[in-house]
Amino acid sequence: MSRSKLPSGRPRTKRIRRKRYLIACNGKVTEPQYFRFLLSELGRNASSTTTIADRAAGKDPLILVKDTAQIKKLEDKEAKKEGYDSFETVWAVTDADEFCLGEAQKTARKEGVSLILSNPCFEVWLIDHIRVCPDSCFPTKECQGYAVKQGVVSSTASGRGKKRMKAICEDALRGRVNAAIKNAKKHNTDEKGLRRKTAVDNTASYAVWTDVADVVEALAGRRI
Repeated sequence: MSRSKLPSGRPRTKRIRRKRYLIACNGKVTEPQYFRFLLSELGRNASSTTTIADRAAGKDPLILVKDTAQIKKLEDKEAKKEGYDSFETVWAVTDADEFCLGEAQKTARKEGVSLILSNPCFEVWLIDHIRVCPDSCFPTKECQGYAVKQGVVSSTASGRGKKRMKAICEDALRGRVNAAIKNAKKHNTDEKGLRRKTAVDNTASYAVWTDVADVVEALAGRRI
């Protein structure tokens, strides 16, 4: 008769930690600044923790996804070893711009990373705070110029006589997160959504678009 092996030492008890989220951005200024602002707007409490990182800033979305997936793997391994909960959700936030996105989207799905895409750029989401971002905000240069006109971004610094309009205007955005979600849903049509999923590199076919509302609703703990 075989005898089962008895566990040695003290039984391991899973430690429940506060829910934790990771937002990794390939934007160095606008996106990290916005998400810090967002946490303040949502009034994040002690029940959860959100880490914001500017990973692979300005580089290809595939590099961003791979880097983010590596952070997730290391955290998952440590969490399993120490008996606590790993990240609730991991987001990789990127612009569509002129990047190749297909491989990044495929890799994100494989690695359990949520790819948060704004097409053509993150300014779509900022404009949505003021009004529905028009489809004419494509390509990136047009969208960024429109964001300046709407007063949602301002200059960060001057270099070689040219201002970089990358800082968010918090006063213009404050108290308007719910409006941004509602406005984003108006231009994020079902038809565009299908193209975004199945033909992600054909960016012109689903401009304008943003997934950022998914992050906001997850952090808020409710659909808006």
